[in-house]
Amino acid sequence: MLSALLLLFILGLAIVFFKKNRLISFSIIWFFVTLSVESSFIPLKDVINEHRLYLPMFGFSVFIPSALFFLTRKNFQKILFLSLVIIISSLGFLTYSRNAVYSSEISLWTDVVSKAPLNPRAALHLANAYLNVGRPEIAQVILKKTIEITPNYVDSYSNLGVVLAQSGKYEEAEKYLNRALVLEPKFEQARYNMGLIMLIQRKYQEAEANFLAVIKINPDSADAYEKLGVIYFESEDFDKSRQMFEEALRIQPDLSLAREKLREINNLNN
Repeated sequence: MLSALLLLFILGLAIVFFKKNRLISFSIIWFFVTLSVESSFIPLKDVINEHRLYLPMFGFSVFIPSALFFLTRKNFQKILFLSLVIIISSLGFLTYSRNAVYSSEISLWTDVVSKAPLNPRAALHLANAYLNVGRPEIAQVILKKTIEITPNYVDSYSNLGVVLAQSGKYEEAEKYLNRALVLEPKFEQARYNMGLIMLIQRKYQEAEANFLAVIKINPDSADAYEKLGVIYFESEDFDKSRQMFEEALRIQPDLSLAREKLREINNLNN
């Protein structure tokens, strides 16, 4: 309610200043109109994103000096100079401080998680950052904690399954992937990851079933077609294998594995 009242007050200023100072009125209206495109009654997944303010900030940047000039016309230059010193010094210090946060992917997402500890997507990115530097044990701890906090966030289960599979813990990995699929039966990535785990263990029948399920969810999944091609190749069903690789390359022509395997099939036929 307080936020709504503040917004109404600011809009009221735009009306009041329409005759007194058109520039102030314009800057306020500009801010709200340009912001309304992405931040309005239309539901959005991310409540806040800084890029949404790039265009509206023009209005805010016009408003500040205009309002200062209107309020302090007699001593405008002195107050403006003091204001600029404060603003530049503050922003300079904040920029310098943020450089440390942006020094690495881990420090960036650690900062995000510290400010939004209940945001599962932030924790997911932090886990991936540790995974990228070869620290799967830390990634596991983060993902398990994320599942405790937000037990219905399916991506955590899927990613934890991948991390555990990379550590050779296939049974535990399957458990978490199955949990993700119970929560969201048409979760393409979890189904694909399950297929990969089965393929790694040479459980071709189970792998095939999972990749076929992926294609049913997403008929344009080139990776699923490619993996089916690998399964049929290993089973020496070269006709089916060729079909899968050709379909994969039709969807995504730059798949090197599919192209290489297709070349091998052609050589065998010759």
